[in-house]
Amino acid sequence: MMNKLQLAKYSATIIGLLLAIPGMLSLFSIELDYLFKMGIISLLPIALPMEYVGSYIGNNYTFTSFLVLVVVSTIFSVSTFLLFHRLNTKKKPISHWKVIIFYLAQYFVIHPLVIYTWVFFNSKNAGDGQFIFGILEIYPISSLIYLGYGFMMDHMKNKFRNIAKVKAV
Repeated sequence: MMNKLQLAKYSATIIGLLLAIPGMLSLFSIELDYLFKMGIISLLPIALPMEYVGSYIGNNYTFTSFLVLVVVSTIFSVSTFLLFHRLNTKKKPISHWKVIIFYLAQYFVIHPLVIYTWVFFNSKNAGDGQFIFGILEIYPISSLIYLGYGFMMDHMKNKFRNIAKVKAV
């Protein structure tokens, strides 16, 4: 059994795993289909307004999905860069609450990013009824990104902690 100190080394991975569980559960049980709605809700604050702007500019759905993909990719790239830059430069560790707040903010970026990547490459089927089921199918896959984020955060945090220990000795 791991003690509290060992668990602290993997806190971001554990939080990422807990946030990935709803997506993973939606793969295994049809009774948990309400979890798919979480992926749709993630589109509301960023992707839906960009979808509206894209449809106002042009009538081509490929262009609209590309516009949303560019905006969401930019937000994802900048926020990820800022996070890892902070992990590399700050000596003070990031608190668990800041990790949770970061993950919750990324909820509105990660799922739309994965969904609109899929939409952009499958926009020729946009009039098909299976299109919406394809979007729902992406939610479990995008949930795994939380786990990857946590693993990378813990790796960076522990690498920095090990370097600090070596310098102190």
